[in-house]
Amino acid sequence: MLNVECGYGELISLLRSLVGQTVLYRPNQGNAGDSAINCVAYDLFALLGCSYELIAGDVNVERTRGRVVVYGGGGSFIPLYGGEQYYGASHFVRKHHQSCQHLIVLPHTIRGYVDLLGCLGNNVTIFCRERESYLHVRSCTRRARVILSHDLALALDPHVLKRRAERRLSTLDFIVEQKYVLSNMRCLPIMGRRRRKLDSFRGDVEAVPGRVWCDNVDVSQVFAVDDMSPRRALETTGRIVSFLDEFDIVRTDRLHVGILSALLGKEVHLYDNLYGKNRAVYEHSMRERFPRVSMFA
Repeated sequence: MLNVECGYGELISLLRSLVGQTVLYRPNQGNAGDSAINCVAYDLFALLGCSYELIAGDVNVERTRGRVVVYGGGGSFIPLYGGEQYYGASHFVRKHHQSCQHLIVLPHTIRGYVDLLGCLGNNVTIFCRERESYLHVRSCTRRARVILSHDLALALDPHVLKRRAERRLSTLDFIVEQKYVLSNMRCLPIMGRRRRKLDSFRGDVEAVPGRVWCDNVDVSQVFAVDDMSPRRALETTGRIVSFLDEFDIVRTDRLHVGILSALLGKEVHLYDNLYGKNRAVYEHSMRERFPRVSMFA
């Protein structure tokens, strides 16, 4: 299910070195895009034979003391205001970096937090999913190990994942749960027949002001769930992949809507978010790999 031949070598080597012990894994919370990232992380653990236990965001420091702790990839290491989810990674790292034997942050976009990054020790390894984050973290820390990688969702095989997700649910459960989610977001009428174009733009603090789209479906929010357990991450990612596969052209400023659509072979018009995350990931990981993806301001 995973395509990890290129770009993940150092991450795989590090995780492989942990085989034989049980690591503590904190999934990054967020929207359906974060479900996709966590889905890959779980499959990577399974592929490498790496044992793990899930921990909560408010886990006590005594629980992580002397342990190897892995924090899930994503975009919650950003000093944006208006959503508690944006403090997840920074709060967790600030609280636990001194107690851990080794704290590993999976591929993230990182901005700001100069003081926090500067006090991290050599027991911390941070993977960055694009060059801007890598250069920023490198400039802030003297002791932590900083490695340039790629967003984990880019390792997905969406077609294999879709089949796996559908097998996990009975046909009836899959249809009922999907309709329950979609009916609340007024996009159920477009299900069940192929459509040419999807507009999927965000309406939160990362949105670029002034963008207005008709018939917009914020797919990452539509399919978002709070549960980031292995089963729910797989099911959620399967649902979003199945939905996106109904379209030929996808226009979006949601990074993982763009990534999953690109992996499905769609024509993707990827627009930047407020602070340049999408363009940074596009330039580092997508421009050469996906000729059907175009970047817009």
